[in-house]
Amino acid sequence: MEQSILVVDDEPEIRRFLSKVFQKEHFQVFEAETGEAGVRMAQTKMPTLITLDLRLPQMSGTEACQALKRDERTSSIPILIITASDREGEEVITLELGADDYMCKPLEIPMLMAHVHALLRRGSYLGSSPKILEKGPLRLDTERKLASLNGEDFPFLTPKEFDLLYLLAMNEGKPIKRDFIYQKVWGQPPVSKSVLRTVDVHVQRVRSKMRMERTEGVVSVTGRGYMWKNPDAVSPS
Repeated sequence: MEQSILVVDDEPEIRRFLSKVFQKEHFQVFEAETGEAGVRMAQTKMPTLITLDLRLPQMSGTEACQALKRDERTSSIPILIITASDREGEEVITLELGADDYMCKPLEIPMLMAHVHALLRRGSYLGSSPKILEKGPLRLDTERKLASLNGEDFPFLTPKEFDLLYLLAMNEGKPIKRDFIYQKVWGQPPVSKSVLRTVDVHVQRVRSKMRMERTEGVVSVTGRGYMWKNPDAVSPS
């Protein structure tokens, strides 16, 4: 099936530039110039990925991102924020609102495509790992990208959240450092310590969506990163 990208940006030049880049890489491309139009188009076209500018008139990019992640139909579509702003802390705030990745303009095509392909990768780093992974009450279906815990399905994890959870579950009981998690799930080495905050944000979102306590499931290991701890093995406090 042909992969498609929805470009949401109010600048015609940027839309044309991104469209040409993506079409050259054999993606079908849809365009929207406002946040409202982008949300509507995402709901009808169901693109494989969305690039979203933050500085949009009326409905901002952050508002559009939140709307897309709240909607069951579009919540699992990866969102790549592309913005001219480089204000400190904005990347973390944007990721906390549900975005999957973040880039600042001006864009370099090789780096842009590296981010796009990393987002579109669905657990390719897992190699010949099982399509169904079961760890106690946790069940992960890599084909459907569906996580279940204690018999309850959680279909609204983003691709990054699912892959992070899969990586930790595959290494049950073994703490994994944040820089290793970032390199495996995001497909590139972290460029700075602040970027590793992205891992923390995604862990928080997995915990929140799957209603995990901090002492079970995805747990923090001081100075060593994160680890999957089977809830069945957690002693009651």
